[in-house]
Amino acid sequence: MSVVNTRPADYFTADTLPLLRSYVRHCLQASKIDEELAKISDQPFLTHVADDPGGTPVYVGELFDRLTKMRERESRAITALARSMRLTQQAQVHPKTAGTAQRKGGKPQAVWEG
Repeated sequence: MSVVNTRPADYFTADTLPLLRSYVRHCLQASKIDEELAKISDQPFLTHVADDPGGTPVYVGELFDRLTKMRERESRAITALARSMRLTQQAQVHPKTAGTAQRKGGKPQAVWEG
């Protein structure tokens, strides 16, 4: 995964591997949810798509609502895990460096520009 390749070889240690595994799982689950959302994105909300186990009809609008709530939960989990492993941009830029660059009229250099 590209996240691992952007870090030094010794960045992820044995104690962070469970976090990394969870991060990857949540990313994959979010991707699956995105695929499902893409399948229904062009359909009118009142289109019948399925019946739930109790036999109640499920419409695109309800399915969309369920999927977006699931996606939000995955996004929150991904963000929390990324912060725990210090993978976010905020963790990459020292506050003093960012403040100095802002006062000088420049922007802090992005991680990918380094």
